[in-house]
Amino acid sequence: MVSHILRGFLFVGLAGLAGSALAAPVPTGGQWDKFSISLGGFASRTSSTLTLNDTNTGLGVAIDLENTLNVKSRFDTVRLDSLYRWGQTNRHQIEFHYFKNNREGTRTLDQDLTIGNEFYPAGTTLTTGLDLTFANIDYAYAIVQSDSVRLALSGGLHITGVGLRIDSQGFNVQEDENFTAPLPVLGFRLDVALAKNWNLNAKFDLFYLEYEEFTGGLSDMYFGVEWNPFKHVGFGVGYNNVVYRVEAEGTGPSDLGYTGKVNLSINGLLLYAKYFF
Repeated sequence: MVSHILRGFLFVGLAGLAGSALAAPVPTGGQWDKFSISLGGFASRTSSTLTLNDTNTGLGVAIDLENTLNVKSRFDTVRLDSLYRWGQTNRHQIEFHYFKNNREGTRTLDQDLTIGNEFYPAGTTLTTGLDLTFANIDYAYAIVQSDSVRLALSGGLHITGVGLRIDSQGFNVQEDENFTAPLPVLGFRLDVALAKNWNLNAKFDLFYLEYEEFTGGLSDMYFGVEWNPFKHVGFGVGYNNVVYRVEAEGTGPSDLGYTGKVNLSINGLLLYAKYFF
């Protein structure tokens, strides 16, 4: 609910800023970074629901990994973000984002549990690992650009690698599944010069896709503030919300061997240092 409210305020502000920018003189584009690379820490909380269906019956139970299997909900990781702009006024932009989310947990079951084709009786101790890799590449073109506001429409590919490991102690059963899901996205990028050396950055990506054995959708929202006190070095803080859902069928070119669903919600704070010119 909070994220929907924030998105509403963002779109209202966006409309006003874009209208002001349209009336501004045509800029040279030199005030916007031509290249930047940022490295920082991403501290977040994750909610994960997993379903692995029995290949014989097609039935499965949705499992809350954090509450049922004690997988850690909080994680800290290093995150890399970069962009490059070109053209006479730097209206063209390509960007890359990368981070990993690897979490693990151990729990002794207090009731019977079936995951995919495997049955785990009460009293079984399970160690579960969920490894996620996010690598996004996007292209954007600035449809509005002034000395204080830059608005760009974007499109790209969000690639998510999902790896699941379940080990049972004393039960000699191991589950190890992984797949990579590419999702094309559409969105926008907004940069606002708030004051000297202070910038506001916002972005939003959204898409839904049905392709071969994959069905998925995501929304990725980010907004933050940057402070650039030096000629080529700056610092930033931002908030990122990612809602992700992917379903993979057991048949198809990837030959996954099972049918499963993964639902994720990631909310986190990003602190970073930035090199730019």
